[in-house]
Amino acid sequence: MSDPFSDRYWVEEFQVTEADLDRIEQRIRETNEAHDLTALARRVVRGRLRYGPEKSPEVEAALKSDASVRLWDAEEEWEAGDQVIVVARDKRKNQWFRAPYIGEVVRIREGQNRVEIRIDAKGKTIT
Repeated sequence: MSDPFSDRYWVEEFQVTEADLDRIEQRIRETNEAHDLTALARRVVRGRLRYGPEKSPEVEAALKSDASVRLWDAEEEWEAGDQVIVVARDKRKNQWFRAPYIGEVVRIREGQNRVEIRIDAKGKTIT
């Protein structure tokens, strides 16, 4: 899943999930008043920006069931063109953190035991 600060996430990956709808329903029940649809949508978007992509079981299951994208495992066989989920360092607001990204294996260096992975959301290749 892409970084929520990238255009790719909002154009290709963002979806309102069952968990989002459950949280909206809970909010309406707690406040017991009518809410503007735009305000509710803003809450969902702010949540994605603050906490990252949806981590509900439905979303996790969808990612795991897609065999075209696999979690990185150095012990597995990889080929150029394989889609992979990796954890990479990132810096935001002068703080370093690790975040998951979807990338593509672009080159395998057999002799050096290294793999180059292109991460579009970061706009660079990592090894």
